Amino acid sequence: MDAAIIDGFPAVAYYNDTDDDLMFVRALDAKGSDPWGVPQTLDSMDNTGRHISLGIAGDPPGYPAVSYYKDSGGDLRFVRAENKEGFTWRAPITLDNDSCGVFNSLVMVEGHPAVSYRAYSAHELRFMRAEDSVGDTWPDTPIVAEDLHDPWYTCLAVLDGKPAIVYQNDDDGYLMFMRAEDAYGDTWGDPVVLDDGRDGEVDTGQYTSLETINGLPAVAYYAGFPDGALMYIVAQDAWGGAWEEPVMVDSGGDNNVGQYASLCQVSGHPAIAYYDLNDFVLKYVIANDPYGHDWPPEP
Repeated sequence: MDAAIIDGFPAVAYYNDTDDDLMFVRALDAKGSDPWGVPQTLDSMDNTGRHISLGIAGDPPGYPAVSYYKDSGGDLRFVRAENKEGFTWRAPITLDNDSCGVFNSLVMVEGHPAVSYRAYSAHELRFMRAEDSVGDTWPDTPIVAEDLHDPWYTCLAVLDGKPAIVYQNDDDGYLMFMRAEDAYGDTWGDPVVLDDGRDGEVDTGQYTSLETINGLPAVAYYAGFPDGALMYIVAQDAWGGAWEEPVMVDSGGDNNVGQYASLCQVSGHPAIAYYDLNDFVLKYVIANDPYGHDWPPEP
């Protein structure tokens, strides 16, 4: 599931587990109060609609668009609406296949929709940008941004005018960062380790959420065994050339908090919504300062 503001109204794209379909629904007012519109089926071909990223395609106000993974066949797919409200949709397009498309992330890059994702069969971090502003045509061959590590949990954003990706290096369990060398994402710089687990954690860098906080890129993410903690790291410059040390926001008493982390800026401070696996509850926390150097005591 993924949520976004579409033409000023909240909207959700999600997987219907009963029918194995990709769905979309948009509120009928700006607050998301009742009523909401009628849910629409965007793709019902076999088992489809997991690993969803909801965004916008086209010039403002743009059209709602979704990148997602089709389980049967292992394809990365893309579908966009024909109007800004998302009342009617075009036929889905397959962007890449052969076990490609898990952990995908959709944003606009230089006015065109673009996707980062994992190519499972090749163990590659891939990037693809549409050839037009609405995503009707895409290149035949994706850009291989990184092939030295097996990428999971990719999150794509534009930092200081160039696309950038955070992801987990599954081989080592590290949080990684890469930024393109051009505005289109045709060539990429070397990967940088943001968090290597420090005190013996493994599987850190899961459930990544990359956002710009008061002009600086920042990442909320989950550190795996043994801490199972919600983590946060912020850069020292607008392009992610140097980073501060990671901060543990919530350890949960070593009881798995921080999965499905979602980072945003609220009232000028970084804020994170996340899942507490120990207590089975949704949690929210906002930093005490504008850049996330100081956070409230753990609940």
